[in-house]
Amino acid sequence: MDASVSDLPGSVWIKVIEVLDTNPARRNWRALIGTLKTSNMINQRYKITPQQVELWAQGIGREKEIKITHSPGREMDMNKGDTLVLDIAATGKPHPCFQWFFCPDGQKEFNKMKGCTDRTLTIINLTSANAGSYSCQIHNCSDPQETKITEISHVSITPKQNSASDRLNPPGTENLAKMPHNLTPTPIRHTGQEHEIRVISHPTSKELEFGDSTLFMVEARCSLPLRYQWIKDGK
Repeated sequence: MDASVSDLPGSVWIKVIEVLDTNPARRNWRALIGTLKTSNMINQRYKITPQQVELWAQGIGREKEIKITHSPGREMDMNKGDTLVLDIAATGKPHPCFQWFFCPDGQKEFNKMKGCTDRTLTIINLTSANAGSYSCQIHNCSDPQETKITEISHVSITPKQNSASDRLNPPGTENLAKMPHNLTPTPIRHTGQEHEIRVISHPTSKELEFGDSTLFMVEARCSLPLRYQWIKDGK
């Protein structure tokens, strides 16, 4: 517990970065730096040097407004039993958080979907209960004025011929929030069933001195969820 923070393993730092980049303003990088600068107890116990604090502060930079760079299709016709994939790409600093909402046919109230907080919403084995409207709320701070909402995606489900059962598979919802109903959807490109992986940005080469810390990042896009495996010297 009394070792220098620079002795923490890289996996811990990566997790710290993920948490602080997605936290609201009162608990993000800037709040951490402010605490480190003003708390003598933390500085003395964990041996955080002024140079380390300034290095972290440089990485914060200025907050950037959320921009939605990719949205799901406006109208999607699916068959019963298919897999629905709604994918979003957004930029901002801190990194945006996502929350999906669902509105069944014939209702005006959007319900928060439990556990659906990834940028990609995937629902397998579609049934008639999955037909309706979907939208995603995107935020990166505690200010509600900075929230972005994607255009509504209307999903229709067509029964398959000679279907043996009509078992429902509804998404989990809870009546915690309402979505605005005055959104005007605009035509956007529909990726359909294209599952090709596209690398948007590659890690960059760096020259470091012994004892330095660094971060390598990659951004890729696909209509299906992605998994990553890092390799060093072929291993």
